[in-house]
Amino acid sequence: MDMHRYSQETEALAQSMMRIALDRLRMDAPLDGPVDAQELGRRAGQTITPAGLGGEQALRVWTDVLAPATMSVDIRSNGQEALVNFEKLVVSAINEAVVEENRRWNSKAITVEMKLVGDRPAGVTPVDSPIIHAARAAFRSIGTEARSIAAASTDSNIAMSLGIPAITLSSAGQAGAAHSYGEWYAPSNNWYGPQLVLMVTLGLVGVEGVSEPLLEKRAK
Repeated sequence: MDMHRYSQETEALAQSMMRIALDRLRMDAPLDGPVDAQELGRRAGQTITPAGLGGEQALRVWTDVLAPATMSVDIRSNGQEALVNFEKLVVSAINEAVVEENRRWNSKAITVEMKLVGDRPAGVTPVDSPIIHAARAAFRSIGTEARSIAAASTDSNIAMSLGIPAITLSSAGQAGAAHSYGEWYAPSNNWYGPQLVLMVTLGLVGVEGVSEPLLEKRAK
C-alpha cells in the first residue's frame, strides 16, 4: 500500500478505521483482556515480513490482539485515605506481576505503563448539613420529593475535598446509558431543574428582607 496516495485500498482502510472507532464508542465496557507475553506473541503472529502485513492485517492485529491487552482500574471511595491506600495496593500488585512474569520467562521484555486518566479527590457532605436540608425543601417547593441522596463522582468532589459543602442537583428530565455511545436524554419537565437550583441557591445565600442565609460565613 502506498501511504502517500489516497487509493481505493486506502479508502477501504480508512472506512475500517472509522467503523472500529464507532464500535469502540458504542461499547459500555472497557477493552480489558490482558494476557502473558507468550500468548500475546502467539495471537499477533509474525508481524515483520518481506512483503509487509498490509493495512487491513495490521489493523486487525491492533484491534483484535494489542488493543485488548490492557487493564482498566476504576477506584472510588468517599474517603481520600481509602483511595490512596487502595491505589497503592493495585500498583503494588501490578508491579509484582511484572516481576513474576519476567522471572518465569527469564526475561526483561515485559513492562507496564500506568496512565492516570482521571484524579478526582474524595469528599462527603453530611446528610444533616444545611445544603441538604435546603435541597429537600426546594424539592418540596416545586411539588416533589428528593428520591435519593447518593454518592457519585461529580464536580462537587473538588469543593467537598476543600471542606466546602457541595451537592450535585438533578437537572430534571429522563436519561439513560450514561457515558456510552447510546447515552440519551429526554427533556420532560426539565423546567424543574433550573427552578430547583434557583430555590436551593436562594435558600443558602438568603434573600434580603425575606430570609437569612442558611450557610455560615467562612472565616477569611
